[in-house]
Amino acid sequence: MSNWKPDTDFPSFADATEAVTFVSDGMSTTEITEALRRRLTRRDVKFGGGRLMESDVFWHLPQSELAVAPKPGEKIIDSAPQTWTIVQVDHDVVDGRWRCGCRMSALSSAFVEEIDWLQTTWSKNEHGALDAEWTEAATELPAQVQVGEAEHTTIRGVRTLRQPATISLETALALKAGDRLRRRTSGELLDVTRFSPPQDVGGVFVVQTIPVAA
Repeated sequence: MSNWKPDTDFPSFADATEAVTFVSDGMSTTEITEALRRRLTRRDVKFGGGRLMESDVFWHLPQSELAVAPKPGEKIIDSAPQTWTIVQVDHDVVDGRWRCGCRMSALSSAFVEEIDWLQTTWSKNEHGALDAEWTEAATELPAQVQVGEAEHTTIRGVRTLRQPATISLETALALKAGDRLRRRTSGELLDVTRFSPPQDVGGVFVVQTIPVAA
């Protein structure tokens, strides 16, 4: 139950509203112009049902700008830009706001770059063989890229030397075999080899890749 009192609490913070971007679990975005950020108190943590930590924050989102209730796991991106993962949601009926308990993303902003997600589709050509085509499923995703030591890899019977890369993302992607990631700074294409979901709220989605063969 919310212990936030809109008639007494909100006026003291109203002039501190800021613009944020809400990202749904379907990757659609909504621009919010009057979001309010508030630190948690010890009381908030104590009565948060074990889901909240003192380092979390509350984001208050006007229902007039976000008609559908946000859900745990969805994201809020502030102007820094820093990404926050929603942990829990309360609805303040009187003030018409969603109060979202949020946790900061585990990615370090100092090492973040942008990548694109390319989904693969297969179709038969005139000879009956399968051809792959790639289309952009999501673009400009914040990520950390850690390039490993070069290693020999055998793909389709061809042995080659390539450097694997571990990609850490703030948002889990519905990846499937044949999908690729593209580093926007260099244009490098990476084949997805495997991936693992976040281990906890605010954790990262880790994708193992190798460069696309020339």
